[in-house]
Amino acid sequence: GEARECEELLAAALAAEPESAGALAVLGLVTHTRRKDVGEAERLLRRALQVDPGHADALCYYGDVLLDSTRKQYAAAEELFTRALAAQPDHVTALTSYGLYVQEFRKENEVAERLLTKAVALDPQHPDALSHLGTFLGKVRQDMVGAEACYQRVMAVDPRHVNTLCNRALVLQATSGDGAAAEALYDLALSVDPAHGPSYGFKGALAWSRRRDEAEASALFERALSLMPGDSGALAHYAQLHWQQGRLAEAEALFRRALAGDPGHVLGLCLYAAMLAEHFDDWEAAVSLYRRALRAEPACSEAAMQLADLLGPSLRRFPDALALLRRARALDPSNPELPAYLSHMEGLAKQARLERPLPRQLEARAELHRRRLLRVRDHRRRRHRLLTPLHPHPAHPERGLP
Repeated sequence: GEARECEELLAAALAAEPESAGALAVLGLVTHTRRKDVGEAERLLRRALQVDPGHADALCYYGDVLLDSTRKQYAAAEELFTRALAAQPDHVTALTSYGLYVQEFRKENEVAERLLTKAVALDPQHPDALSHLGTFLGKVRQDMVGAEACYQRVMAVDPRHVNTLCNRALVLQATSGDGAAAEALYDLALSVDPAHGPSYGFKGALAWSRRRDEAEASALFERALSLMPGDSGALAHYAQLHWQQGRLAEAEALFRRALAGDPGHVLGLCLYAAMLAEHFDDWEAAVSLYRRALRAEPACSEAAMQLADLLGPSLRRFPDALALLRRARALDPSNPELPAYLSHMEGLAKQARLERPLPRQLEARAELHRRRLLRVRDHRRRRHRLLTPLHPHPAHPERGLP
């Protein structure tokens, strides 16, 4: 946690040995993570790799720099991680960094879990490995107990580990709903690292959801985005605030920025879909966005239930809605909401099958559907929306709009 003292010690080491790849690599890490100076960090790490092209720590730290929201050089970062692992297959930092990369950017959860579990097995007290495994368990597996156990182990080793403080706050919110305790953890993280962007973003979301304090939440989001200009999570949460305050154009612009940075960002996809469905009756675009969210995170029950609600009652595609919910229940059997939601949808589907609408009722439904599509087209034209950039994965074309 003492970044300044660390930098002073590293400067002394480099004064004594200017070509120390290890000192250059660690100074590059500190420069990136604490000073947020991406350019200087990149310069230091390049120097380290000129001294020792196979230095595994330097390769990993440089890979992390290339993943920064100001760089987004994903292929180059992956190449650096794989180079580090090719040189040292049991290098814990390389396993950890690559595991996080695979989870976040390739969405290959089984591979990510193997890499992170191996890293923790090799070094059971490695703070980053434990913290990333905890986040994986909480975010992907919905195993909050396992996540908290990992975080407790990190706290025993490093009580000021910033990412763990931040992520532990998220688990607290998810499990107990204790917003005050979560906020205290964000504050503690920011006392250790006043430039920790994620803590500002999550604290902003909490300020909005708990207190509806628009001024405080907006200031926190703006601070987060000044530190992480392309962070999809902060952008999506800030977009939600604008949406709920009725500023739909601003919300849509932020959602689109979030998805431009991470096309598979589940929260951004689901919130954007909900806004399009609720305010513009654009069910087809919303369905496509929910499907993208489920391709990115197949076990996301919330996305499955929201999509089923559109497919069933709105679009009257009850077989599709039921198949989706049954698949969601198989993927997330511990979710307490899914059985009741599935039972409710089965009731609606049965009611729809028993209906015997008169011809004039069918005509009225068709006319309402036609009018809705006309409104949707008009909204899209007036908002200058081009749907094609939003759907780079046309694996599930939707019916309804040509």
